[in-house]
Amino acid sequence: MRNLVKICALLLGFITIANVSQAAAWKLARTVWTEQDEKAYGDFVERLCDSKHGNLNKFIKDPKANPFYGAEDQNFNLSPDCADLPYMIRAYVAYKLRLPFSYVSEISGGGGDERYSKGNKAKEFKDQDYFNTPQQLFYQVALINSGYFRMSATSENSDHYPIKISKKTLTPGTIYYDPDGHVAIVAKVYDNGRIRLIDAHPDKSISKPWFGTKFSKGNKTNGGGFKKWRQIRYTSDGRIIRTQNHNLPDYSENDQYSKNYNIRGKTVGYHEYIRLSMATGGAKSDPMSEFIFMMQDIYEDIRYRALAVDTAIQKGCHLKPHPGSLPRNIYGTDGIWEELSTPSRDARLKVAFREFYDTTRQMVMNVEESDPETARRLAYAFLLKYDELSPHFSITY
Repeated sequence: MRNLVKICALLLGFITIANVSQAAAWKLARTVWTEQDEKAYGDFVERLCDSKHGNLNKFIKDPKANPFYGAEDQNFNLSPDCADLPYMIRAYVAYKLRLPFSYVSEISGGGGDERYSKGNKAKEFKDQDYFNTPQQLFYQVALINSGYFRMSATSENSDHYPIKISKKTLTPGTIYYDPDGHVAIVAKVYDNGRIRLIDAHPDKSISKPWFGTKFSKGNKTNGGGFKKWRQIRYTSDGRIIRTQNHNLPDYSENDQYSKNYNIRGKTVGYHEYIRLSMATGGAKSDPMSEFIFMMQDIYEDIRYRALAVDTAIQKGCHLKPHPGSLPRNIYGTDGIWEELSTPSRDARLKVAFREFYDTTRQMVMNVEESDPETARRLAYAFLLKYDELSPHFSITY
């Protein structure tokens, strides 16, 4: 009888192990991500940025655009908003390369809206073994909100960690967390230090903004700023081991959280520090090039907003009855308010306009200190250029 019990127990254990194996969303080819895997992940993000597609679903279903395209992509549904986008892309690449994927599936915090609460910490975790199919995993990471990025820079269990800024570390695939409640991914870094991001929105569209003051700087407590995926290892007994901060060569607890930054003997603000650090040759550019770039940047932001308005109209938002009251916090809504309103984008747009004004004014004042007449000619040249470009930057919606 005792032997029979042992046999039954062994059989039950075998069946359980077999079911776990069958339940895994995908079978692993490797237990860790290599440098080549990280490069493939970054290349995927860059290809998404370069594509014509305005959402992730259309991109993955395009065999000419998606470097990992397979027939199964026609059946997938990948529709992330801003917080989900990094997770969904990381999970998708992990599936395609058959690599481990683990994420924080539940957090605890100081109460209230997780997206803006204090003291957020990882509470539970899930990995590819928890799910039966890749699509089940994709659906689950779509439940993530920006509060999952809102963790202390010293956290050891978070999915991401703040990096030391350099051309070697800040590469495509790096995440930017804006503590005002937005998340974006670095897609391209140019020799002049400009950084092109991709981000998603509640209407599931993807835009491609430039990094600048419209993306708020974080602090050590909320963990804002540029972050990378924490390295993980899948063990022989099916566990995920997360690399601790002291073993991450590009981890920095303080680099992005100073009050002032010094670079090449110059004291600058955070956003200028990022640009100068990423530039080849010191980000030298003339005032007119800066002026044109800022006009182009604002034009792109307004164009993306116009697309959002068109999407709302297509969904019949203008035909719905006017709401009886505004949400308590228009930046932390849900339902139709979250999907079809644009308060966060509008806030970033206002900051971009302010930066356009302040930077243009400062460029004139810098010249005026040594040559008032040249400063007047520069201001006049700015006005002429504004009049010249404005008809090309018109938007109708």
